[in-house]
Amino acid sequence: MRRGVHAGAWIMALVVFMALAAPWVAPHDPLARASIARDGAGSYIGPPFPPGTPGHWLGSDRFGRDTLSRIVWGARPTLLLAGLVALLRLALGVLIGVGAGWSRGVAGSLARAMVALASAAPALLVALVVITLLGIERGLVVFILGLSLTGWSGTAHLVAAHVRVISQQPYIVAGRALGASGGRLLARHIPRQVAPLIGGLLAIELASTLTLVASSGFLGYFIGGGAWIVLSGDANPVAARTSEWPEWGQMLAGALERSLDPWPLLIVGGVLVLAITGSNLLGTGLMAAQPTPRLPRRGWRAFEHVLLQLADAPRHAVAGIAMVAALALCGSIWWSWSQPTVLRPIGAAPRVPGGHAWGMTGRDPAGSRDAELPPGGPTRFRSWLVGAPFLGDPVIAADGVVIAASQAALHLLDSAGTLRDLPVPRQPVAGPAIGDDGSIILVDRAAVVWSLDRTGQTRWRAAAVTRGEATSGPLVAGDGSILFTTVDRVQAVGADGTLRWSSDVLDGPSDLMPRVGPGGELVVVQNRIIRLADGRSWPQQFVEPAGEFRDPQLFVGADGTLARRVADSIEIWQLRDGEPAVVSQRRWPSASATIAFPTQAGLSRGGIAWLLYGAGAGEARMVWLMADGTSVQQATGLRAAQLIAIAPDGAALLCGQYRAAAACAVLERGGTRWREPLGVPGMVVGGAVADSRAVLLTDAGGLVVIEFAMAGP
Repeated sequence: MRRGVHAGAWIMALVVFMALAAPWVAPHDPLARASIARDGAGSYIGPPFPPGTPGHWLGSDRFGRDTLSRIVWGARPTLLLAGLVALLRLALGVLIGVGAGWSRGVAGSLARAMVALASAAPALLVALVVITLLGIERGLVVFILGLSLTGWSGTAHLVAAHVRVISQQPYIVAGRALGASGGRLLARHIPRQVAPLIGGLLAIELASTLTLVASSGFLGYFIGGGAWIVLSGDANPVAARTSEWPEWGQMLAGALERSLDPWPLLIVGGVLVLAITGSNLLGTGLMAAQPTPRLPRRGWRAFEHVLLQLADAPRHAVAGIAMVAALALCGSIWWSWSQPTVLRPIGAAPRVPGGHAWGMTGRDPAGSRDAELPPGGPTRFRSWLVGAPFLGDPVIAADGVVIAASQAALHLLDSAGTLRDLPVPRQPVAGPAIGDDGSIILVDRAAVVWSLDRTGQTRWRAAAVTRGEATSGPLVAGDGSILFTTVDRVQAVGADGTLRWSSDVLDGPSDLMPRVGPGGELVVVQNRIIRLADGRSWPQQFVEPAGEFRDPQLFVGADGTLARRVADSIEIWQLRDGEPAVVSQRRWPSASATIAFPTQAGLSRGGIAWLLYGAGAGEARMVWLMADGTSVQQATGLRAAQLIAIAPDGAALLCGQYRAAAACAVLERGGTRWREPLGVPGMVVGGAVADSRAVLLTDAGGLVVIEFAMAGP
């Protein structure tokens, strides 16, 4: 038995050491994601890395996060939860057990009924019900309440039996015969004789709690399963889902996703079994030895003095204490129910200069395509044909006027449905933008920027600093600057037509629009970071591995987050000491089923990453990537689809070809909300959404306005 106690003590000391020394013991950052590693033979492999991989001796999860580091870091929250629950269970079990074993009146009957009820209710089922009702996203407090409601019955049974034997001893009977009150006898004799059980009971409660944590994690319930925490930032916060942080129950739930690879489940489950075994060995050994706690004599006297004072207190004082305790319990439950413990930041969409509803291609300088999509479907379609192919997105001014560019003219559609044509000085290369002052901005193929009023009169014109063929339409930055690309450079013109700068040569030809990051300091295009102030490349850039083609593209999310699409994954990054650093990554596990990279990617204002696979003649697919590693794939029913707008919850308006006709649909993670043909010829080349209507343009000169129902059916 002594060997068992020693073995259990050493195991628990190791677990506690891991929890305390995690920052110094763990070989890697538990959140760091590795995209590549070498196996024992020296070949490159991708995640998940198997056990035995150099640098990842216990392997990794499917995101490339080191398993050993996550186990070491996961000891801290797991022990914190299990320790708090074990202490609360021990306190409840001892107090109720003493009442059930000592009292013979109404209080004793009530205590025994509580023990019987707690014994009959399955601890795991009660815990899951409480966690579900209070909300898993409220974190530690909910788990403590759920895991503590019924698990103390074993301790209560043992203490009650022990107290019942003590209450029948001759010195207790003699004390009652001499007139000593039950409260004084209880305070004088019971604590000293129950104290030797405390250490063993606590260790056994810890083992029981760890078992329950493992069981709930096995079923997908773990601390913070749906919540977010803010890592840094205020106006544009960087957040991570709490399920990203290592905790043994969460790791067990994540290991179940790979049923064909048992190693993660065996490793994480083995660590939990080891901790449970150590705690049980320690507890059973201490229960057999029953060492008396070495509390100094004065300490025992002070403790007993407090108990005697409570025993001699009037009944109304005891009732007052009980009332305060009940109010505290009810208050904690109310707080858990009504107050989330963590905050999920839902940022505002990047500002559109001039306050326009849809100010340029992509809506705003970030190209977020952020829009509120009404829950109802289309209620009215209106269409016009202009006789020339449209170019890119329309824009929607602050007063509701729609402005679109075709190869032959500008087209203005007012709220009454009147379509007016204006001549253009030269054929634009793409759709227009609206300046801060309401002027219409166009860029022609010769890289000349035109500023027009609503009568078609030229206000000013300016050629690019470095001449070349323009390959994108105009973007209006927050400071009024107008940006566009010319094959391999980004060009900037001031709001008054003054020439500003031409960027360094890009990594290759590009027809992508530049995008402006939060704060208006950075411009991103392709894989290049540029300073808006002078057009120079940022001193530190992303460095791609040699010999790999991953098609990296920087972009800005609708919540202002800096992001990068790399192959089939989304990386969230920020500048740290002037150097771009990836803080989290989201990957589509089924990306190997595709033969092409996504045609569009982004982040919704609600923080949901999305990928659109829409190239070629096959059916396009929409993929949503959550921060907790889960993903949802949805077939669009459309060919050659493009995303027009994305709502904060991830619902997307897409347009493409459906049964040889132009059509649009709203997709959400649960399925298709609606899909309708447009009734005009050609393929959709652009669109905009504002004020419960969508404006769509086709390459055959079709303009369609869809009006939405404001409420669901």
